[in-house]
Amino acid sequence: MNLFSVSKEKYSLMFYISLFWLIFPFYYTYTGDYPAYMFYLTVIMGFCYIASLYLENKFISYLMWSYMCLYSLASALIFSVFNSMMFIYHSSLINYKYKDTNIKSFRHFSFFLCIAIIYINYSLLSNAKFYERFVGLVLVTLCLIMHLSARLNILTAEKEYEKLKHNEYINNLLAENERNRIGRDLHDTLGHVFATLSLKSDLAIKFLERGKYSEAKQEIAEFNSITKDTSKQIRQIINNLNYRTLEEELYLTKEILDLANIRFEIHENFAKGNLSPTEQSTLAMVLRECINNILKHSEATFCKITFQEDVKELAFYIEDNGKGFGNLTGKELKSIKERMILVDGKVAIENIKNPTQIKITIPKGVTK
Repeated sequence: MNLFSVSKEKYSLMFYISLFWLIFPFYYTYTGDYPAYMFYLTVIMGFCYIASLYLENKFISYLMWSYMCLYSLASALIFSVFNSMMFIYHSSLINYKYKDTNIKSFRHFSFFLCIAIIYINYSLLSNAKFYERFVGLVLVTLCLIMHLSARLNILTAEKEYEKLKHNEYINNLLAENERNRIGRDLHDTLGHVFATLSLKSDLAIKFLERGKYSEAKQEIAEFNSITKDTSKQIRQIINNLNYRTLEEELYLTKEILDLANIRFEIHENFAKGNLSPTEQSTLAMVLRECINNILKHSEATFCKITFQEDVKELAFYIEDNGKGFGNLTGKELKSIKERMILVDGKVAIENIKNPTQIKITIPKGVTK
């Protein structure tokens, strides 16, 4: 890499507004409160800050970072407690320019070392007046809080981004699986049908050429019958896109959770075939929505589904070890509750966390 190669990245106004703090060293140098050499040191400080935004050479970047640390530290210890706010520059560069999330990195180490030195000085060593020392501690604490808050926001945003990317990856795989399933169904159905239709049409033509009209008529009738049956099969395939049995949904759930690295257990002891199509479809959609909630919001690593059946109702419990619900407002799982109206079912949050458990119940033999 060229020693003075320059980044083409554009930075927000926020990075430049913070240069406002350099007005004070210039002003106090002008009034004589600071020695004249502070003017030149401050010019170098501003140059290093701006150059750090654009120069990509790591060695020069670390040299400029080291100078800025020494400048800010010396300004705060020797000249004024208000210069503690200079460390805003360092926080901005760490969090937004370098996006340095490693707490053990050189920049983080030097930043926290400078903060610690200022704390020790204002707490134990400084001969300044009490209020000046107090203000210094408040300002450096403010810088530290701003830095840690920004770092936490960045880590949270990165975590959410990774979760979205992972969910997108899972959704793409599911879509691919669905396309493959549709392709297989169409191939299995239409491939055999077209081969049969081709054979039947060839036979009909040959019978017609030989004057065997009754045999040709039979082949054409079978041709017609096959096309009607195929039409029904294609309609069934299309209907299946909108309808999935509970058995199919459970199989898909296992695939999804495996892809998401969520351990999955299922305990079932009931005859799924006894459920009506409406009940099957409703429970499948409810299960799908619950699993989507776990994937998107729970941060769980384990999920368990348990089915229980008695003479009056069927119940199934969805349990996970994620972060759970906060304070319940009664509006939770609204769309799931609306789905359950179709089968007179009920939804209840049995436990809000450790583990989170949701109970779904439907009475037996009720369909609409």
